[in-house]
Amino acid sequence: MTTLNNKFEIEVWPSAGKIKKVYTSLSILVILATTGLVLGMLFWDEYTYMVKSIKGVVYQSGWPVTLYWWGLILGITGVLAIVLVFFMNDKKNPSLAISKEGLYINQQLIKQTLIDWSNISMIEKNTNSKTPTLSFYFKDSSKIVENQKGIKKVFVKENLKDNKPLKCEINLPPSSFDQFETKVRGYHEKIGG
Repeated sequence: MTTLNNKFEIEVWPSAGKIKKVYTSLSILVILATTGLVLGMLFWDEYTYMVKSIKGVVYQSGWPVTLYWWGLILGITGVLAIVLVFFMNDKKNPSLAISKEGLYINQQLIKQTLIDWSNISMIEKNTNSKTPTLSFYFKDSSKIVENQKGIKKVFVKENLKDNKPLKCEINLPPSSFDQFETKVRGYHEKIGG
């Protein structure tokens, strides 16, 4: 690994449209969950009833109870997800970039890491989906894992174990994607081999 004291030749930034869609989807989930929670509370007294289980445990049942608990669980999960997305979104650094020193990755829990070209064993291109991807296979993924902090180490180690590739989305127009891929392959063949 090298330090991040270099200029990048080509940078790929996160898609603002995709981030907006994630926030919109999570906001809708929270609104629906809150609506369910409120409806459950409003109709609690009218439509709930006491039930005794086979074991003799008495509990309340009815659609307001179900709506209330699902609303509560989904609402809390949605709010936590919004907070997580907010803190995971790095607006100061590109999600992917290349330089003579290596490949800079800042996505999928791998944060601000420059991987030497010599540590990349193979590159695969996939343009079949809506967003084209490049899959990177590493010679020694432990070098990438050791540069991560906290609990991220565990997830990155799991994602890269058994020589699994790191699939990076490239949010670029087709001509720029081709230019990015050509540059990556050029450095890889020249330096990494």
